[in-house]
Amino acid sequence: MRPVLPAPRRGRATLGLAAVALVALSACARTEPQPEPAPDTTAASALPSMDMAPFTVEVPSHDLARVPEASVAVLEGEDPDHHGAWLQVPGAPAWSEAMAGAVRAQIDQYRRDTDPSADPRLEIQPQLAVVAEDIAAARLLATERRGTDSVSTSHVIWYSAREDRVLETADLFTPDGWDAFRAEVRQRMANDPDVIGSRLDSAVDAPEQVENRRVWDAVVFLPDGSLLLEADQASMAPAAAGVLTVRIPRDTAAPWLSDLGHVAADAASAPADLRLPDRSTPTPEEQQPEPAPEPEPETSSWTEEATGAPVPPPSAPADTAAPTPSATTPVPSSTAPSSSTPAPTRSATPSSPTSPPTSSSPTSPPTSSSPSGTGSGSPTPSTPDPTPTSATPTPTSPSPSGPSTSAPATDPAPDPTESAPEPTATTASAPASPTSGDRSSGTP
Repeated sequence: MRPVLPAPRRGRATLGLAAVALVALSACARTEPQPEPAPDTTAASALPSMDMAPFTVEVPSHDLARVPEASVAVLEGEDPDHHGAWLQVPGAPAWSEAMAGAVRAQIDQYRRDTDPSADPRLEIQPQLAVVAEDIAAARLLATERRGTDSVSTSHVIWYSAREDRVLETADLFTPDGWDAFRAEVRQRMANDPDVIGSRLDSAVDAPEQVENRRVWDAVVFLPDGSLLLEADQASMAPAAAGVLTVRIPRDTAAPWLSDLGHVAADAASAPADLRLPDRSTPTPEEQQPEPAPEPEPETSSWTEEATGAPVPPPSAPADTAAPTPSATTPVPSSTAPSSSTPAPTRSATPSSPTSPPTSSSPTSPPTSSSPSGTGSGSPTPSTPDPTPTSATPTPTSPSPSGPSTSAPATDPAPDPTESAPEPTATTASAPASPTSGDRSSGTP
């Protein structure tokens, strides 16, 4: 007999276990919290009423019509219940983003740290506390309730339309004025029995610390020019003490203020419509890349070739290349006698045909060339002088040869004559060799 295989029973058992596992997994999936989508903001023309008892009522709330295209953005949700709003100003994106960031951060912390079973509710509303042409301040008032208990906070965000940027509280003061203002707050709050001394000292001495920033982020000017500080509830005293305030008269605070601080104080006393920056014109950064680079001007004295080396103008070699080597080569050459023949031709050219014998004796181009080549005879070059005179009817330019030959001719003339006996030196001194060119031009 064949044994009966239990494979079908095992397969049915395996399927049953798989079904149980799927049911268990689905149950676990239902119990895990699902991530909530990011909340959307809505626009609101009016905000619900809010209890203003915890806050200073002397701070005004101006009409939003003073800010061009201003509206109210709202972020609300449940579990836990929250309602946050801020001012949306398209013409001042930095200001709008600062307000939105502050409201969102407070809502995120509230949703993270609050137990929904305590029936909590968070409410944040904006107020236009100061507004003028060049500056404005939005006051974000928040109250968080948990049953019968509540905590209120205030946050003022300043905006300079002149500089198109969000201001910190310290920007309203000079560096010394900022220190003096905090010292004045310490002196006034030290008399309050509810204030915790260690918290007060920490806030005054280290205002940039995270836990102390919220003490100083609610400074506003009142219509009479006085300076008001609202410290968050439970920031330096028990929550039962409420929102702590310090009010400083304008005359006392005026020396501490920066230029922006004076503008803010004047704006609180004389409200006006905010003048937002004109964003229709492009910024200088956008205008810079538009114009094409100007081409380099072409000049005749500087030309770039393929090698990149500068090439001199064509007119320069005509003046320098032709006469310069011919004038210089006969002077230094002392060995070849053939080079002595062009020298007398240049010296004879400016002189008239009647004066070759006279010019040969005073002007000593032949004497200078012959002693350098032969070293002994001065009368020898006197014979070839007439020959080059007749042979050269003026092929070379007379302008460079006249002054150039007369100057070097007189300089080397005394050297051989000093070594030679007397005849050349006496003849050169009698006709005044420095003016030999003038004499040759004056004879005709």
